Amino acid sequence: MLPKTSPFGNVSFRCDRQPYSGLLFDEIDSGRWMTIIVGGPSQSGKTLSAFVIPILRDVKELGLNTIAAFPEADMASDKWDTDFRPTLEDSPDLRALIPETGPGSRGGRIRDRVSLGNKVDIKIMTRGGDDTALAGYTSPRVYATEAAGWSHSTETSVEANPLRQLRARMKAFKRTDKRRLLLVEGTLTVAEELPYIARGADDDEKLISSRSRLLSDCPHCGGWISPGREDLVGWQQAESEDEAADKARFLCPLCKKVLTDAQRRRSMANLRLVHHGQRINKHGEVVGRKPPTSTLWFHWQAWHNLLRDPADFGAAEWEAQQTEEGTEERENAEKELCQFDFSVPFKSTLSDQEPLKATEIRKRCDQWKRNVLPHDTAKVTVGIDIGDWTGWPFVFAHRNKGQRHVPSYGAFDVKRNKEDDLESRIVASLHDYADNVIEQGFPHEGTDGLYIPDIVWIDGGYMPEAVARFIRERGGIKQKRYHLVRGRGRSTNNGGYRQPRRTGGKILRIGKQWYQEINYDRKIKEITFNADYWKLALDASLKGEYGRKGATTFFYPELKHEHAKVSNHLANEQFKKEWKPGKGLVEGWVVTGDQHWKDAAAMGLAAGSMAGINLLDIEEPPASDTENDNFYSRMKK
Repeated sequence: MLPKTSPFGNVSFRCDRQPYSGLLFDEIDSGRWMTIIVGGPSQSGKTLSAFVIPILRDVKELGLNTIAAFPEADMASDKWDTDFRPTLEDSPDLRALIPETGPGSRGGRIRDRVSLGNKVDIKIMTRGGDDTALAGYTSPRVYATEAAGWSHSTETSVEANPLRQLRARMKAFKRTDKRRLLLVEGTLTVAEELPYIARGADDDEKLISSRSRLLSDCPHCGGWISPGREDLVGWQQAESEDEAADKARFLCPLCKKVLTDAQRRRSMANLRLVHHGQRINKHGEVVGRKPPTSTLWFHWQAWHNLLRDPADFGAAEWEAQQTEEGTEERENAEKELCQFDFSVPFKSTLSDQEPLKATEIRKRCDQWKRNVLPHDTAKVTVGIDIGDWTGWPFVFAHRNKGQRHVPSYGAFDVKRNKEDDLESRIVASLHDYADNVIEQGFPHEGTDGLYIPDIVWIDGGYMPEAVARFIRERGGIKQKRYHLVRGRGRSTNNGGYRQPRRTGGKILRIGKQWYQEINYDRKIKEITFNADYWKLALDASLKGEYGRKGATTFFYPELKHEHAKVSNHLANEQFKKEWKPGKGLVEGWVVTGDQHWKDAAAMGLAAGSMAGINLLDIEEPPASDTENDNFYSRMKK
């Protein structure tokens, strides 16, 4: 039976009420997928079809101890009381599973697990709290709800992101074990969060997921279609909410003919799941190979949601349109339409910053092979980010006409095992990279010689004594190539950057959002730079038009996906703006993964300014406390 809160409360569940559900169950049972990411509109049966029913089926029919994962601990009891328990109570076949005592029984609060009447457990795991909450329990089946809540680690967690920790609970079961499955369901929020980010980009040749589509046949042209929000018409010129509801209809995206709701429902009876690279032939059969991925992207939208009519969607669109453009109220209305009605990622209309996309960055390739400098190279600079185990160098060739080119980036070992002395290993690894890469130089097109980089900035925020020791051993204050650098700003979480007004005392030199001072204790010169400014400058350069001043390109790749990892690093940290209720427009850096090469690239770019290159047409912030001056919105390409 369906939960009493459902529009079909107290009636038996049937797949034909929501035809997508039968296709989803088939895919879960197929054993073809190790991961299934499910997305759909709110109140369309998503939790029931992709969380409650699959879990109950596993514990009842397969006798599997199953993991149910919730972003927050309080959600477990709420879901049990509103979704699981009513389903069990109203089903004669499942009623015996209700625990008589303890967690999950009437009045029993759920904390750690539910031991069902057949002696099978549902283990509860949560994202919050300490990392041990996700450890020490294994199962071939893991189901996670509220997908967006699993996109980022908590502030207290030092381990892998929460979703990877859930996947680790299945490590005891081989890849070939057909029982092994991680299913994550949720509402689409923004493109950078689950579920949508798991889909992958259409123009990326590397398949993160199956990029599957749910298609049904058009009664007019016979084409296989999946109308979206843009295909809902009739409501736009309505004079009232009732008129909008009455006139709202879907159009066929192919033949542009209007589809009545009766035709829509008949079309849903012929629903097909089509993966990337597949098609439907004239006999209605899905043909083509299954894509080479173990992750299924399963997503339905308003067109597929038979619990609601086009009238509901048209009225919601009309109501949202009555609020003023560019206001917080309009933003909230748009967010509700995206997430609750149409299941598309929300994109703020109030943010004036187009996000960097890894798929676009990796296409920014020019003719020169790895390590080769363009003929018109004026200066070469390097930024190096340092960690416990790895150093991340990033090289810029600054060209005479204002473009910049990346001839090389890479990684070198720091520590090799846990017993290594970190400071000594940092020093040794920097000497090794300096001797074998920096001092060897790069081939310079049009010349017979090798070009040795002019300036190398090395991150000194983590282990400054080690970097200082390396610089002293390379010549200390007298040498001019290697520099210890500290980033300041929101992106570094170590306070704001403040630009000195004049040289004098310890301040030796002031540049464009950086300054150099002498450290008498370490016996070296040190640089402090505005990490926020230079990361935004880097983002601007990665969006710049080819051939234009300030635009950045990469060496020509020899391997198919050679720039995939670096492009992800560069896109994994971005400055974003969004409206938040009661706070207005909130700005800040959002990190979604490793960004070591972004840190290194920002240093390498800023080092170009120290080398005398002025390739940026970006307004500088005032000389006062720039953290409070909100200069970010004035950054220009």
